[in-house]
Amino acid sequence: MLFSENDPYILRAFSETLRLFVQSGMNGSSVVYPLPYRLKGAVRKSFDEAIFHGGKVQMKDVNGQRKLVMDVAGNQLPYMTWSAGQKEFLPLLLAFYCLSGPPQKVVNREQYQYVVIEEPEMGLHPQAILTIILQILEFVQSGYKLIVSTHSPILLEFVWAVNVLRQLPECIRRESLYRLFNLLPSDPARAILDGVLSKEIKTYFFARGREGVSVSDISTLDVGSENPDVQEWGGLTQFSSRVSDVVSRALSEA
Repeated sequence: MLFSENDPYILRAFSETLRLFVQSGMNGSSVVYPLPYRLKGAVRKSFDEAIFHGGKVQMKDVNGQRKLVMDVAGNQLPYMTWSAGQKEFLPLLLAFYCLSGPPQKVVNREQYQYVVIEEPEMGLHPQAILTIILQILEFVQSGYKLIVSTHSPILLEFVWAVNVLRQLPECIRRESLYRLFNLLPSDPARAILDGVLSKEIKTYFFARGREGVSVSDISTLDVGSENPDVQEWGGLTQFSSRVSDVVSRALSEA
């Protein structure tokens, strides 16, 4: 991808890191997904079921150029035919690779304390967003601190559930957390969730006003709060609440 000197440095640096990783950080493999040694088995399984649906992503030489294709049941699908969620997710997947699995020379992940993810829900089905949450929790378990920006109520629903569950007895809250992800007793993904309830999770709402952007701490996510920013989770549940009120009123009037 070509960039100009006016493009943000972080964009150019991130793009170059991914390019180098694809060239030399994958041990010469032409397979981009799945790479079994780059993701935990439970996370890889969830990506396969919710995002790629059995597809195999590869780098192919086409007319002297290396291009991404997805092999689905023997059909070679070029990048532009993928779903919007699959296209948006691929750079994020490569970034996950850089921070997971065996050490490699392209990225020295030991130098990082924080992982910043911007709107991971882009183009993804709600079930696929849950798989992103699973990867986020795996990073937390590995010692990283996560900063996530989102417009999706699903991530906040998870945080709200954690806030509620952490107040309950141990035997109830752990099993309830597993049920959020439909995890069976034998599912290895359960290990990723261990310790989540003891982690600190903060939620902030960035609001644009006449005097610029203001930041509010809405970490309680209390739907009974008198503060509308807290009650409506920064406006993410505002329309849902309005729909319920309007439909209920219409039904009662009818």
